[in-house]
Amino acid sequence: MPLSRVEIRPQRRFADIPCLVGTLPKIFATKLETTTARGMVFVAVGEPAEPPYVNDQFSDIEFWRPIKGDVQADIKDALENFLDPTHTVFVHKQLVRTVTNTNRTTVEITAKGQNVVARYLCEGQAGGVVAALMNEKDRALSVGRFVGPNVAEVEFHGPNSVNFVMIGYMTPTRDGMVAGYGLVGLPGPKWWSRLKCWLLYPWIRLVHSQDQTILARTRANNDLFPDVPTIIGPLDVIRGYIDAILSGKPTLRAAKPGSLRWICSSLFAPFAPDAAQFFRDVRGNPADGGDTRLRAEPR
Repeated sequence: MPLSRVEIRPQRRFADIPCLVGTLPKIFATKLETTTARGMVFVAVGEPAEPPYVNDQFSDIEFWRPIKGDVQADIKDALENFLDPTHTVFVHKQLVRTVTNTNRTTVEITAKGQNVVARYLCEGQAGGVVAALMNEKDRALSVGRFVGPNVAEVEFHGPNSVNFVMIGYMTPTRDGMVAGYGLVGLPGPKWWSRLKCWLLYPWIRLVHSQDQTILARTRANNDLFPDVPTIIGPLDVIRGYIDAILSGKPTLRAAKPGSLRWICSSLFAPFAPDAAQFFRDVRGNPADGGDTRLRAEPR
């Protein structure tokens, strides 16, 4: 009902509806559990199983800024897009990463329960507008973290400390959209972090609009070809875990740590011949619980 003002009694019944002549309808307001975290209000339908996700290792960061960003996409595609570093070289060219970085990159993946973490080591000078605005001279570590069922987190670290954190809270809606909020965390004095966020904001919006376009096209392709399975390539190191967790399956098998070798120029060079088969082997054998670690090392 498009009401401008409604009064509700403590018993959750309507006390007054402006302009209504006659008896009030027997309508009850729904009570929802709410909580706050880092300046955001979280609403739970039903009894929340646990408080909203916040990464305690960044408790010393004082500045957090929520940025709303909805996309037309399947929740799995939206989560992978948020976490995948390789698409940034193409979709966000010269914004998040530069195409001139030829560093050999090491990737470590850890999966346990509902959580998956990918660590990209020795990325070097990532380049791009975002890195320049953050005065990021050397990106020693990038982290992509999936916290099932609907939280994705990206971190950029320098040699000594973290430079940028973004936590994405995503909720699929009934109209085929994913409603999301990105919570940006920037270290340092509040005045300096606020200034950096003001400078970063238009570029973050540009990155999001580019992602909106790509995800909408992906959704359209999926609608046109519903029987074609999702292709998971050797660079899609987290997607198999996302699919398994959101499908209600346990995390991947508890196997002896494996190693994978490739030369990764700007994170998208050709992989070693056995890379794809190794990932198929790991992803194709889910088992109860356990911890799976893969380590990818440059030749």
